[in-house]
Amino acid sequence: MTSIAFTRPEDKLKASVRMAEDMGFEVFAAPSMRFVSGDASEFDRFAAIVNGKERPVAVFPSPTAASEFCNHFGCASKVLLDKCLVASIGSATSQTLRELGVEPHIEPAVFDSEGLAKAIADRAPEADVLIVRSSEGSGTMREMLERRGSVVSEITAYRPEPCGLTPELKTLFDSNPDVAAFTSPMSVRLFIESLEEYKGGFREFFNGKMVASIGIPTADALGSRGITVNVVPEISTFRDLLTAVRARFV
Repeated sequence: MTSIAFTRPEDKLKASVRMAEDMGFEVFAAPSMRFVSGDASEFDRFAAIVNGKERPVAVFPSPTAASEFCNHFGCASKVLLDKCLVASIGSATSQTLRELGVEPHIEPAVFDSEGLAKAIADRAPEADVLIVRSSEGSGTMREMLERRGSVVSEITAYRPEPCGLTPELKTLFDSNPDVAAFTSPMSVRLFIESLEEYKGGFREFFNGKMVASIGIPTADALGSRGITVNVVPEISTFRDLLTAVRARFV
């Protein structure tokens, strides 16, 4: 049986473990972070900008950003987003929006900041842009959009809080899985920081392991630390990540 190690946000961990076990993996898993909703003033700012501008672009870089937005606004979410062009990064984010009744207008072919900036410039070069994001999000997207002439506002929809070096994470670090899988750049950073705290370094853990990344930004975060990525699925969902890993062991 192929063994796989991963961390997931606290609210997604149980379902992720069940999915991996159902696909035949032995699982070593731990919570990476929990999400705290953004201040009401941030969402009020979004509504004020949308109601004062002509057809701005609302950007959702992650499924969590979409979920937090819709949790806050409830039935008013669709009313507000009907006044926008909705841009989604990644198939998992698009899927979350569709489940909430919102159809994305812009889905870049390349799921990164540069791909998004180009897609927005092609579709709505004059539009103002609102990025609904995490407090820990990179400023790269804003810089790319501003370089192309967009007026950009950032709305902090949620704040991630690290779970730290939990007993589950220590068990994961003491295991020797066949595969280490990662689902976001922040999860890479937290994993490496905790591994260094617990073991005094991180490179030994990755020796002889297959490394899987859910998408390009996460692969870039791993690569920047000198970690070779072996698997990146064509579609950036957790299920597709597991499917791509499983295919390598058939």
